[in-house]
Amino acid sequence: MNTNTDKQFDQNHSKLIEHPWMNMYFVRCTTWKWYNNSQIEILSGKENIPVVLDEWQTLVFHEANTNQSCAELILFLAARYSQKEEIPADLDQIILRSVEFLVEDVQAVRMTSSKMDIPEEYEFPQE
Repeated sequence: MNTNTDKQFDQNHSKLIEHPWMNMYFVRCTTWKWYNNSQIEILSGKENIPVVLDEWQTLVFHEANTNQSCAELILFLAARYSQKEEIPADLDQIILRSVEFLVEDVQAVRMTSSKMDIPEEYEFPQE
């Protein structure tokens, strides 16, 4: 990764380090199925309303397995960019917005202070 991009990301990341969820884990709490090759559909809330997630939300949902905190996920994703690709300057904000959407708006993910197993019924897509 180039130094300018790293510095840009580090500056943005440090501004959000105080986010209450940054060091928390997140886990799926709803069923899901594939909508297309890059997006999934979940059942939202008590009403089980179908919602198609965008690609960032889909990525975060798949990572909702309590193996990493929000901060660890952001750093993991930033590390996946090659030297030729710029890390989005707002990557941390994109990820946190996706987590907030999944937790607050559609209740597809919940936050936890410790690692835990994904409930079996939420681990794999439904047919």
